[in-house]
Amino acid sequence: MSESNNQNPNGFNGEVKPINIVDELKTSYLDYAMSVIMSRALPDARDGFKPVHRRVLYAMHEGGNTPDKPFVKSAEIVGRVMGLYHPHGDSAIYGTLVRMAQDFSLRYPLVQGQGNFGGRGDEAPAAMRYTEARMSPIALELLKDIKKETVDFIPNYSNKTTEPLVLPTRFPNLLVNGSSGIAVGMATNIPPHNLNEVLNGCIAYVDNPEITIDQLMEYIPAPDFPTGGIILGRGGIREAYHTGKGKLYLRSVYKVTDESRVKKINIVEIPYQVSYNTVIERINELIKNDEIQGITEVLNLSKNDINIELRVHKDYDPHVIMNQLFAKTSLQSSVSFNMLALNKGKPQTLNLKQFISIFIEFRREVITRRCVYELKVARARAHTLEALAIALDNIDEIIHLIRSSARRQDAAQALLSKGWNCKILSAMLENLEQSPVIARPSTLEEEYGINSTDGLYYLSPAQADDILSMQLSRLTGLEQDVISNEYRDKVAEIARLIAILNDPAKLTEVLRQELIESRDANRRKDNNYDARLSAVSDEPISLDDESFVNKEDVVITYSRDSYIKTQALNEYRSQSRGGRGRQAAQIKNDDEIDQLVIGKTTDTLLCFTSLGRVFQIKVYKLPRATQASRGRPINNFLNLQDDERITNLIILDEEAHDDIDSKYLFFATEQGKVKKTKLSLFSKIRTNGLKAITLANTEVLGDEEVDVADNDNSVDTGIDGLDGVDGEEEVNTLVPDRLAQVVVITDGSPVYLISRLGRVSAFNSDCVRAQSRTSRGVRGMRLASEQDRVIAAIVPKNNDPLLTVTEKGLGKRTRLEEIPLRANRGSKGVGIHKLSERAGSALVGATQINEVDQLAIITDGGKLVRINANEIRMTGRVSSGVKLVNLVKGELVASIEAIVDGQSIEEEDRLAAKAHAEAELDTNLVDNSTAGHTAQEVSPISAQDYADTEE
Repeated sequence: MSESNNQNPNGFNGEVKPINIVDELKTSYLDYAMSVIMSRALPDARDGFKPVHRRVLYAMHEGGNTPDKPFVKSAEIVGRVMGLYHPHGDSAIYGTLVRMAQDFSLRYPLVQGQGNFGGRGDEAPAAMRYTEARMSPIALELLKDIKKETVDFIPNYSNKTTEPLVLPTRFPNLLVNGSSGIAVGMATNIPPHNLNEVLNGCIAYVDNPEITIDQLMEYIPAPDFPTGGIILGRGGIREAYHTGKGKLYLRSVYKVTDESRVKKINIVEIPYQVSYNTVIERINELIKNDEIQGITEVLNLSKNDINIELRVHKDYDPHVIMNQLFAKTSLQSSVSFNMLALNKGKPQTLNLKQFISIFIEFRREVITRRCVYELKVARARAHTLEALAIALDNIDEIIHLIRSSARRQDAAQALLSKGWNCKILSAMLENLEQSPVIARPSTLEEEYGINSTDGLYYLSPAQADDILSMQLSRLTGLEQDVISNEYRDKVAEIARLIAILNDPAKLTEVLRQELIESRDANRRKDNNYDARLSAVSDEPISLDDESFVNKEDVVITYSRDSYIKTQALNEYRSQSRGGRGRQAAQIKNDDEIDQLVIGKTTDTLLCFTSLGRVFQIKVYKLPRATQASRGRPINNFLNLQDDERITNLIILDEEAHDDIDSKYLFFATEQGKVKKTKLSLFSKIRTNGLKAITLANTEVLGDEEVDVADNDNSVDTGIDGLDGVDGEEEVNTLVPDRLAQVVVITDGSPVYLISRLGRVSAFNSDCVRAQSRTSRGVRGMRLASEQDRVIAAIVPKNNDPLLTVTEKGLGKRTRLEEIPLRANRGSKGVGIHKLSERAGSALVGATQINEVDQLAIITDGGKLVRINANEIRMTGRVSSGVKLVNLVKGELVASIEAIVDGQSIEEEDRLAAKAHAEAELDTNLVDNSTAGHTAQEVSPISAQDYADTEE
């Protein structure tokens, strides 16, 4: 083979040069990294574009795809960009074109699209052969003056044409439309902002370059996303504007519709760059996994605008559900700031003021270069007008000269070889307000123009060429006034441009005026183009469900069949004593109302069970129901065992949580046991409950009570010296114990235990030592008989009287001073309410009540009556009381609850309610549990048991 055949066509001569692979890898990787940083991933701080975006817009501008022209196929645009400026894949170019046309991707789209350009549900755009595009009006602001040498151009990849290194944008596009990208070892994420706000911030910076970032934030308070939403986290925004890095949170916007049978949540705005299909899938997943309750149906009603409709069960609060969705879905998303951009060719993290400063300096440069270009063009035109004035002054001679010349070069030489009469030009110069010297091109040699010696005008080669380029018909049709006026205007323009270039203050004023024009020119006819889409809120970023709850007083009812619900307290107006009440629950089967408590929606409800466990639930999480609803089973909210049921409900208000270490929970069981335990031990109750008390069966031996517990023979019998009732026969009976009531107390609080058969035992709580959660407690009250049991434990907050109510609806108030307070626990107490066939054979409840308070009474038939406390007579201990509620045959009172002052209605409301006191509404409420034994189950108490002496 010949030597020439060994020569490689590319010049390789067969020589191999050894290199160090580590050095080569370092060099190659750095070259690659710089290429990605400079030419692909990071935007220029001046115009806010990466090369591909800049090339697409420039190609469209050069191709005439402007807003005033028809749409063209996207494939044509992509082909032009790829062929002239961007020799990469067509999919990347088309993806860039598509994104610039999406109004949900860019705050101000730079491309107008026709056809399917994708959607917010991650729908892919149609192929480029189907879609059409052209520049949007605002995109023209990015390329304005690009033909006036305002920016540098560089050769394209093939050296066949040139492309701009940066676009002479009239607004800070990087802040307005934002940018994101991942380079090598660095990334950028700049959220979009409102054009009007950003330009106002720029104007403020121009007026005061020493403006602080906090002052700039008065004009630019936060980003403004094309998809709207509510912006949270001003602290993160401020940090980002000061340091270039930070975080905000973007929350969805929703509307709630409360209809008679169903509640609807319509989500109408979702966070930036979040797909509504992804949101819907996630919500359905949460429902399927039972991670969220209350949503019965999810509908996607989105068309042109976002509309995700959630159907909500009537017992649930839509705002609470949305708060849970904010925490578990992308309906609330974080947006990170990493404001990294190329400044003078180097990556730099910029704060808000630096962004604006770089843009303003760039605009100064653009305006300066434009003025230089316009000055050059104006002087050239003035120079041509001088030549036209000479031609007009010597028209016949010049026409004769041109006609007699064989070639253009000969005619040009003849024009340059002599001086010409310049009377018309001299007259034009005399009428100028400025010196004609400023109109002379800076590169024109001294020999051309009016000669000061002979007064003749000597044409320059450029002027001779201008005269020869004119047609004879135009040359002979020249008008002196037209030339004179245009010349005067050009000289004035030259003077203005020179003044701008020589005076920085005037240049600044031009810059400021153009910012105002850009701000105003981009407003649509409806004047909403610059309206902010994303609202800024001072709400906390992370809200608990309680933050969305309307704080109001509610009635909580619980039935023997374990149904629970809440109703607004103001649904029940007060009635006169003896009224029938308003139907609060439609009792079904043999169910009965068991308990009634009143609290606020923000309170905590403690639920004590038959197994001695305690659960907690916020009141607002309980089902809110109408009077026609039963509510929902308590098992839907608490993890109860099969044989476990709720026996006691108590409310812990906000005051109970104050100074929690000095407070106790005081337990009283039906068999007279009492216990106190630190309230702080119940501050964290698990979802599967917490052991609160050990409930042991009590063996009643005649008058003595003995706990029956495994491996525990130690019995606290209470107070020494307490003997049984003489003559009673000892009967061995095993009685299951359960909680009667739980209250919050402090050290030294008096406690009043009230029994079902109308007795009260009062002692100081210091008689009961603090015990652990699992202890059984000690004897607090010795019961009078086997049928008796403790029904209430009252801790007076003041000297207000005690109110007691019998099963047949008779009630009375008793002064505290009539009840002896013993130094020790364990007595049988004294009588507090006389029972009889008329009054009933048992008490159903007791509470402390004030004159201005009200009392809520609910019957086992589901009726609720609300009466004023001052209508209940104050009597001695041994009396039966007065009728509080009018019961139908077979109906008994189930529970009572005091309504403290502040919840009572005004007098006019009471009068209105009284007029309708006899009306019963056909509605359903919660079915509550055991209303106690009926009158037939209890033996009447003897008069002897109501002796005024203590037992």
